[in-house]
Amino acid sequence: MIQKVKLNADKLKHPVIGCLGLAFKADVDDLRESPSLDIVKRLMSENIGEVLVAEPNLATHEEIKLLPYDEVVRKADIVLLLVNHKEFSRLKTADLKEKILIDTRGVIK
Repeated sequence: MIQKVKLNADKLKHPVIGCLGLAFKADVDDLRESPSLDIVKRLMSENIGEVLVAEPNLATHEEIKLLPYDEVVRKADIVLLLVNHKEFSRLKTADLKEKILIDTRGVIK
């Protein structure tokens, strides 16, 4: 997944990567053993671009600044959907025109 983001980010001058979801699974706030959290932390540590994160089931996170998902989508060049929270299912490909979508859950139609 990191490599896929890198390949797409390399095409952009100042990539903004919008990560949707941190939780272990859909519609929960449990981050224990979350692959999504690991991906986000790795993207941040590798300085691939600016990383924006939305996790609708948490108000805050001690290490990662969380933003509303609509703001993350609006500002992102690359939208990385990591968890299929119900909020994200409202997104449509028309909402993401001119953005690079990496939908790991097959949610966006």
